[in-house]
Amino acid sequence: MSLALLALSTPLAAQSRGGWAAGLAATLGSDWQFEGADFRLLRPAALGLFEEYSVGLRAGAFYDEAQILGRARGVVGALTFALRTKTATLGEVGTEGVDVSRVGLDVSVEVAGYAAANSPLPEGKAWFSAAVLPGIRFGREGQMAAALVVGPALFVGRESNVHAFFSLRVEVPLAPR
Repeated sequence: MSLALLALSTPLAAQSRGGWAAGLAATLGSDWQFEGADFRLLRPAALGLFEEYSVGLRAGAFYDEAQILGRARGVVGALTFALRTKTATLGEVGTEGVDVSRVGLDVSVEVAGYAAANSPLPEGKAWFSAAVLPGIRFGREGQMAAALVVGPALFVGRESNVHAFFSLRVEVPLAPR
């Protein structure tokens, strides 16, 4: 509740530079993994290296990736908080000065608290995670962008494990800059 209040109580000038993101979030591997939807509220941050923070919700189901045909077992939900570094431009695509989209690299640090029903994971029915997620971002400054992040996530619950985490999302600003 405090994180949601913090995200929603930013000054009006800062709100005009925020946005929202939606996409796919999943762990990667050959056994039981979760796949689901990820929704985030994005806000600017002035914390040294970090340019943006986000507060979000994640919801999905568990799938046995070792089977070709199978069905979901159990559901999972999470509250997330992430900090993202400034994006380093790798290149530009488009007409110079008129219609330029940038390809860039950044890093997100994310913590999340999970709760699950009928979880096949050894972490149990409740756990938290901490992840360092390098990402590639593509889009125009102040307009819609796409982001792909992949990296290690430490899951700590009844047991602790490292899972590969993957997210593909679309980010949309609330108002033009």
